Amino acid sequence: RKHLIFAIQSDDCFKFEDEYVSQLLRLHIGKVHLLSPSHLGFLSMLTRKFHFPISLYEECYEALRSMLAKTSFEDGEEPSAFLSMFYLDFIGEIMAIKSFGLPHPEISQKLSELLESPLHLSYSLENFLNIFLIDGFRSADLWEKFISMSVKLLDGDSREIALLADRFGMVVKKNPRKDRSLPMMDEILKVLHNNIEENSLTPTIFCMNFQSLLIWQQTFPHEHMDKFFEFLPNMNAGCLRIIHRGLRLRVGKYYRTREPLKSRDQQSQTYQDMDEISLAINRRSHAILMDPYKEPNLTEIIALLSLFERNVSYDECHYNALADKFVQKADILTTQTAKQCSRTMMLVSTYFQFPHILEKLQDFYCNNKDLNDISIRSLHLLLFACYKSNYPVRPELLKAIAQNLYREMDLISGRIIILTCEFLAFNNALPEYLIREIFTSEFMERLDKEMQQSNLKYEKDLRNALMCLNRSVVLKCPDIKVPWFHEEYCKQNAKTFFPNGNFKLQVYDELCNALGSWKYVIMNAKSRYYNSVDFQIGLDAHGNVLDLHSEGVNPARNIAIQAYDFGCYTKDTKTLGGQHVSTNEQLSLQGWQVLTISPFSWNSMYLAESSARVQYLQETVRAAAN
Repeated sequence: RKHLIFAIQSDDCFKFEDEYVSQLLRLHIGKVHLLSPSHLGFLSMLTRKFHFPISLYEECYEALRSMLAKTSFEDGEEPSAFLSMFYLDFIGEIMAIKSFGLPHPEISQKLSELLESPLHLSYSLENFLNIFLIDGFRSADLWEKFISMSVKLLDGDSREIALLADRFGMVVKKNPRKDRSLPMMDEILKVLHNNIEENSLTPTIFCMNFQSLLIWQQTFPHEHMDKFFEFLPNMNAGCLRIIHRGLRLRVGKYYRTREPLKSRDQQSQTYQDMDEISLAINRRSHAILMDPYKEPNLTEIIALLSLFERNVSYDECHYNALADKFVQKADILTTQTAKQCSRTMMLVSTYFQFPHILEKLQDFYCNNKDLNDISIRSLHLLLFACYKSNYPVRPELLKAIAQNLYREMDLISGRIIILTCEFLAFNNALPEYLIREIFTSEFMERLDKEMQQSNLKYEKDLRNALMCLNRSVVLKCPDIKVPWFHEEYCKQNAKTFFPNGNFKLQVYDELCNALGSWKYVIMNAKSRYYNSVDFQIGLDAHGNVLDLHSEGVNPARNIAIQAYDFGCYTKDTKTLGGQHVSTNEQLSLQGWQVLTISPFSWNSMYLAESSARVQYLQETVRAAAN
């Protein structure tokens, strides 16, 4: 028990040797039911922290459920603040292990009752926040009530409100503009403004205040920008990561990862400020990496790696320096640091592939003697990262992921299960036993229950993920004969699958010119299984293009011309993302001939003129027709 407490409370627990943690946790297998409540709580926290071993998850879950039943309140009973904190501890741990292990409506009701007492909130504020971070859990009314009660409880304590705002940012990061309108947000922003103007701030405290303002504040006074540049030389890797957490939300608002830089006269002041902050933290990050007097450790390198998510600039020198530093220290990866790096790469891989880092992570897991006992909660992060950047995954790792997922299915949320299976299918590694386990009435009933309890975003994500998996299995595993049961869903949501961009519109105009008329092109078409097709061209049996806008036309062959813009490719390796590669592959399985127009070629000097682009498209279509 003392070892568990030490491991949980130590700031350096990520440095523990894997063998030490493995032995410590394995000592508890088969004995969890004998533990005291506090001992059980520490064990559950450490098991979740290291995502290892799988067998302890189930034991901890069952023991926590049993203890929770013994601490339930009688109707009408007013619990003590200590008992409510104890109760919320158990709720948080249970839902962290199994996000839908407790009915969300009932938990929301109990939280609402406990929020009526400021005393309960003062003892359990952190517990409340941990529950709001649970996957799929979010009650808008309860969240607004919690913010209001929390700010009143702290009563102008500027430091505590800044810490609270920092945690708010973690909960609301997926929809910050909605929470900006909450009644207490003006008061929070006022406190953050006052904090920024103090002269006794440390770099870390400044960054916490500044990143919260980045999330919620509409504009930035020059004084705040001056303060930022004043603190910048003293910021470490952790400080830069804090700033970036707020910056990436604001950068996302302007779609900077997908749209080219606006001309100076079209840029707002906030737009320019975001550019300045982004470039500044990149320069500071590079300075930390190249500091001759202080070598960054592995955790600091991972923190700097996170800055590449939604990065508006790409400095190849900075990129190479970070990749080289990681490779140099990859031999000291632990289960904990590998999990941290995989989570970071899952966020970064949409924009940068970092093949050397992904290769080293696969080395670590494939050479780990405990691979078959590492939770899918850790392994799926690396699988997601490889899928997003279309990086190959080793067969032995895919096999372990499938087996571990099957063992943990009862404790993992439906969304994670479905997404993991979809990415296994993308790698042609989805085993039949998993397919037959998922496409059953029992599992579908479980997903229905999750969607009934969850927030709208979780429900939407889960429905879309299930549709994608259903489509993959129907096309790639026809022998298993799983039915296609998303026809109506796709008809109702088809418009959301076909976004337009400047690049696509340019290709459409030139394609119409190349073929002689718009009649020969259908923009934003769909396949039999609702894969998105940017441009459809139909051919008769002799290879002649057909007027697709006339009734009764039935092409003998279909050509799909895909115009994926720069944002669909990784910036470092210029690799098309896994989602789009999967779309092309599934179209081919449905009999389409797929042609992809590269934005790099399209914007090259060779195709600078309209006439050159028309000729290029004519030759491309003619080659496909022949």
